[in-house]
Amino acid sequence: MDARRAGLESRDSEYLAVLLQRLERFLPEFAPETPEERQEVRHNSDPQRLKEFHSIMVEELDSILAVLDRYPPDQVPDEWQQVANAVLFMAEADSPVVKWLPRWGIPELPDALDPRHFELKRSFYDSTEAEQRTRMAQQPRARARQESRA
Repeated sequence: MDARRAGLESRDSEYLAVLLQRLERFLPEFAPETPEERQEVRHNSDPQRLKEFHSIMVEELDSILAVLDRYPPDQVPDEWQQVANAVLFMAEADSPVVKWLPRWGIPELPDALDPRHFELKRSFYDSTEAEQRTRMAQQPRARARQESRA
């Protein structure tokens, strides 16, 4: 079993070196760690660079997932973490690259609410009002208050 594991790790290291060489123009820019950072990068990135990154990731995705699937999400080896983050970014940028860029030439829907304005809740039960709430988040709450008073 140890010989098999050593063989897999050796192959993984070789593949990682080749993969990182293919992605060197895009990393670490297209491997943000948080959903908020990924969204910000997607909104501010050059559409052509998004397409180029996406096409490389689509070609490599099965091989990357074959490696990453061996680990629980919170135990991905450090050397693979940047690639794991890039996979998440690619998944979140898939619709913008495949659907929206070809049609409108932009990485977001033209008539959609900008999700960067959405309020993040700390838990399902989080209903405390905060000063940082966006205008969009305040409107439904104000309507609910008016309806309850009526």
